[in-house]
Amino acid sequence: MSAKTELAGREEPANPAIPSGNIANVENVENVESVAIQPEAPKTPETPETIDRVLYFERDLPFLSRRPYLFWVLVGAFFLALSLGMGIATKNLIFFKCAAVLAVGLLVIPFSVKFGFSILVGWREALLCSLEAQPGTVEEWHRQAIARLRGSRPAEVTGALLVPWSLFSFYRGGYFAGLSYGQVAVLASVIALSSFASGVALYSLLYLARLVWSLGNFAVVVEAHKFGILTVGRGLLRCYVAATGIWMIISLGGSWRFNGAWPPVMFIGPPCLFVIVGSFVFCQLPLHWRMLEFKQMRLFALDRTVAELRPRQAGELTDERLRQLQYFEKERERVCTLPEWPFGWRSFAGLVVSSLVPVVPVVLQLTLKSFLRIP
Repeated sequence: MSAKTELAGREEPANPAIPSGNIANVENVENVESVAIQPEAPKTPETPETIDRVLYFERDLPFLSRRPYLFWVLVGAFFLALSLGMGIATKNLIFFKCAAVLAVGLLVIPFSVKFGFSILVGWREALLCSLEAQPGTVEEWHRQAIARLRGSRPAEVTGALLVPWSLFSFYRGGYFAGLSYGQVAVLASVIALSSFASGVALYSLLYLARLVWSLGNFAVVVEAHKFGILTVGRGLLRCYVAATGIWMIISLGGSWRFNGAWPPVMFIGPPCLFVIVGSFVFCQLPLHWRMLEFKQMRLFALDRTVAELRPRQAGELTDERLRQLQYFEKERERVCTLPEWPFGWRSFAGLVVSSLVPVVPVVLQLTLKSFLRIP
């Protein structure tokens, strides 16, 4: 029996790459590999266009599904108009000095959170160049960091916890004294909504700080230019500056004294200052340690290389060895100047000063009045 006859009588096994029901429709298949299932194309990296409806303020509403921020703009504009109208009707400065200012803060907060989120999205390329990890690890970390923002429950809890504390602070500050029930309802609504939105922004800020802390799990590559690991510090500083701007608006609405009581900023201010200023430095400690580690390891390696190149006798100093020694000495000087923190201390000083601006005048006023015994 010939080989051809033997093959003709043998039953061909089913090709796993071809569905069994369509075998009869596949003719003249000379290369089975040509119909094999192709691997999936790599997923498109996350971009601001592909990442939508992630933040709390971007939640879909039935009548505003294409304009997620329009809802909060309308809410803020409504309470701003209501506060100004109530102030004009009652001639009570509390609605101009407090309610209207807080309504402006309510308008600004959602867009400030979106600004911080855009910085997080933009970190991807800088982290890929600055972190030493297995292929795909940094991309997965970045993807999960964005995906975890889709859960709104922690943000809601933070905002809900800040509401009673704010209402109590304004109540102790005498802001509700002498108001009718309707006026109290308007002022309390503005305070509650702005406090809730501030709590959501505070959660977003602390979440970003937690992400920066977790970057310490990776080894880093430090360079003097601003497009490497320093991008993290600069981006985080911008987020904290935006948070400080919100803090200044909210504090301005609670820095007035009524009936001789302490203004609300004295109750709300210290915890917020501690969180804003303290978390900015604390969350970057792991990155600072990693940057120090990189710098020390590079210096140790350069010192070892220079020690090996340094001649033991004068006759061993050739022109080639001299050029190598000069190169590694200059490289050592360059490494010594590499930054050890992801941010500049001048920028941090500016952040601290801007955080203290709303509080210092009130503290000085209360101190002088207490010292001079002025009622």
